[in-house]
Amino acid sequence: MYNRNYGGFDYPEVSSGQAVRIHSELLSSVLN
Repeated sequence: MYNRNYGGFDYPEVSSGQAVRIHSELLSSVLN
């Protein structure tokens, strides 16, 4: 199984698209 690292966060690779979406939501909540 892969762990991908996005901006310092590790996501189990459920699906790369889903991980990117989660990361985008986290960034949005942090930036706002």
